[in-house]
Amino acid sequence: LLENDTLAVFTISKNISLIEQEIYPNTIYNGYDSSSRYRIPGIQKERWSINFDYVLKGKLKNQNFTIRCSGSGNNVKEYFLDDKLVAIAQGKFSPEKFVFFDASLSSETLNRLCMIGFNRFLE
Repeated sequence: LLENDTLAVFTISKNISLIEQEIYPNTIYNGYDSSSRYRIPGIQKERWSINFDYVLKGKLKNQNFTIRCSGSGNNVKEYFLDDKLVAIAQGKFSPEKFVFFDASLSSETLNRLCMIGFNRFLE
């Protein structure tokens, strides 16, 4: 890309659990008002750790990036630049759905992140 032979420098970790991030399968609420929380009866487990099939960390140009891959069949990718969530994508080897959280993300950076996140070495 742009006459560079290196896309990014990164590491790949496999089967990572993030204890600091958890989901609560026995609780629902509207996401805004914590007083609206409702505990679902019959579900015994109060919280689950978030598990990722792969976590890629490295440098893209002068920015730190992280890509977390999870979901059924490894088809959900979370993209972080400098520890800020910039996009979430769905698809195993090509993007099917995208949600952007940073409109200032350049197409060049997004293209590089997609090339890494949707690569076949994450099977």
